[in-house]
Amino acid sequence: MDVLIYHDVIGNYLLAKHKTVKTELDNIRTAIIEKSNNRLVISKNYVTFLEQLFKDSDIVGDIFTSFITELIDEMATKLLNVSVNLKSKNIDEEFKGIHSAYAGSFIVPIAEKNPSTTINFPIGILDLALPIHKNLLKLLAAYHSYTFRYNDFNTDIDILSFFNEIYSLFRKIDSVIFFDRYCNIEYHNYFNELKGKNIDIQYYTSGVALNESMIRERKEKIKGYFGKHKTTLYITKSKDKIHERKIIINKVLIIETDDDFAEIKRARLTWKVDINYSSDIVTSLLAKCDDFTRI
Repeated sequence: MDVLIYHDVIGNYLLAKHKTVKTELDNIRTAIIEKSNNRLVISKNYVTFLEQLFKDSDIVGDIFTSFITELIDEMATKLLNVSVNLKSKNIDEEFKGIHSAYAGSFIVPIAEKNPSTTINFPIGILDLALPIHKNLLKLLAAYHSYTFRYNDFNTDIDILSFFNEIYSLFRKIDSVIFFDRYCNIEYHNYFNELKGKNIDIQYYTSGVALNESMIRERKEKIKGYFGKHKTTLYITKSKDKIHERKIIINKVLIIETDDDFAEIKRARLTWKVDINYSSDIVTSLLAKCDDFTRI
């Protein structure tokens, strides 16, 4: 996962290296920065600004130098160096410039608090006082997976905002793969942000107990919802091939519920949503797709 770390997170991460007993936030910072399959997105100017910021600190100055040296030694796997075209006047402008220059589809910016520069992209704030569903970015960056339950949300609007926030993490969504047994898309709004856009939609569902007319009706419903030209429906007549409800975005992020999407409501005290960031898991999940029939 590509992460963009604001300087206040780096400063507190380095300070924690002197601590004997670390807090929960200390451990989260460490997980985000040291996780082997996280890649820190930087620029040469950002490193220069960081050096200027930390050079006079008796506490973190020397540690910062060692920290940067270690990252450079592991550059092939731990660092992504981007070029920012505009000449930044300060570290906040460079932080924003890196995000704008990043060419990938998924980047997680992390800060202790909102940077002073006006920023118009989602950012993970390291604040344990926030409601847990507002910590999505932080938790994904630290652990690449997390489970949210009905009691993590106050209202149905909170749940809808949560789904929309997940979609907004991507700079561009190229493909979405659904495993959805019942296709009750008319009874909820959780897919609305994906409607009518230039996204390759693959929808895998159950054809058990459906005759040809019902299958055609389901196909028309799905294509009418997402758009006809880039939406494909697949069905299986086997009960053993599909039961789950999953959304797979760009073949890296998995959203999975243990109840029908239409039943994900605050009033129901039975459900959870699992979020996973893993292309390896996606590859495993898609292995059964050849057993479905394109309609």
